[in-house]
Amino acid sequence: MGKARVAARRAARAGLALGVVFALSTFGVPSAGLAQAAPQTCATPTFAPADDYVAGYLPSSTAIADFTGDGKPDVLVVNGLTSSVFVYPGTGDGYVQTPLPSHTSITDLTVVVADFNRDGRLDAALGIAEGPWFDVLLGNGDGTFGAPVRFVISESTLVQGGPHLAAGDLDGDGLAELVTTGFHIENDTLRNTLSVLRNTCGRGTSLGLNGATAFASTPHSPELNPPGDWTVEAWLKDDSPLGFNHDYTVLLNNGDRTSSPESPFFISVGFKRLVVGQRTAWVDYSIATGLLGVDPNRWHHVAGVFHTGSRTVDLYLDGALVASGALAAVSAGNTLPVQIGRSGPTSGKNFLGKLDDVRIWGVARSSAEIAAAYRSELTSAPAGLLANWRFDDSGLQITDLTGRHPAIPEGGASLMTDVH
Repeated sequence: MGKARVAARRAARAGLALGVVFALSTFGVPSAGLAQAAPQTCATPTFAPADDYVAGYLPSSTAIADFTGDGKPDVLVVNGLTSSVFVYPGTGDGYVQTPLPSHTSITDLTVVVADFNRDGRLDAALGIAEGPWFDVLLGNGDGTFGAPVRFVISESTLVQGGPHLAAGDLDGDGLAELVTTGFHIENDTLRNTLSVLRNTCGRGTSLGLNGATAFASTPHSPELNPPGDWTVEAWLKDDSPLGFNHDYTVLLNNGDRTSSPESPFFISVGFKRLVVGQRTAWVDYSIATGLLGVDPNRWHHVAGVFHTGSRTVDLYLDGALVASGALAAVSAGNTLPVQIGRSGPTSGKNFLGKLDDVRIWGVARSSAEIAAAYRSELTSAPAGLLANWRFDDSGLQITDLTGRHPAIPEGGASLMTDVH
């Protein structure tokens, strides 16, 4: 080995604190001004002898990435028992330098790296020993991190075997999801769990409803009683412990079942059925689809489309047509507010769960239009849109994208970060 290489190795090790060592194999980096042979494939991998560096006390996990923003890979080391995280800046030629000041965390064992908040800086997600949660350290871009932010994997899961973490973009939106595995004992039975946590950064909030008193509403408007074609849409996540097998609750309604004989549109869910229709002369006329086999723990999109000429209602679930039928009668409308998350002030039927991106149209949207647009929020009001509540607000009023029909959350309704 040449003297320059020995000197470089010694310099890279200088000043490191005493402790347990970790091994870093040297990568062959071309030297400036020297002609290099073409890369060769190997039948089996080969590595140079390990270069050892001290690494605190009982290191438990490590990762390689550019944490300092200088274009050179760095090494992050987690010391679970001493609750510390170190970044060793890379030199760009296969060596690392003296570690930067450590960040204190809490008994973390495993680590994965990604830009979880899309700010252009790498962050670290750290798995906790024997806990149903993980910590995320947001990177500052200079090899240091902010305070840990804790996320619960499952309130009912004591992850005694991890959690072990992986990160990657599972839905193609450019954001890294987190995947965890672990095991725990529940009622003397071993439970092995794979959990996928979708990254919802930048997706706003949803409307959380407690199933008893919470709702939102907007005052009566003639245009929200469309006399002809209409389309109603909403994202829902049912939080009932019974799944979809509960009494009927209402997602969207123009009216009040107990006090008004008319409703120009409604969406309800219950008894493993999703229902869309109208109400006239105290009688509901609707179509429905069964929800057997539909996962109640996930977000789902519902759309109902009414064609006034044929009195036909089309029902869509997650962008696909699942039911269609003609109504025997249609509503004459009313002068009552639009209710979001309940049937009305006297009839109740409050929904337990979350709603997002509720839309009312004065046109019959086609199958192609629904399939193309239901996954994404609208950024401007297209022709035919009467109201669109996206629930991405921070004040006491829910903005309507059209600017005409703001809604008021009441009865304990709240904005939630759990979104579709």
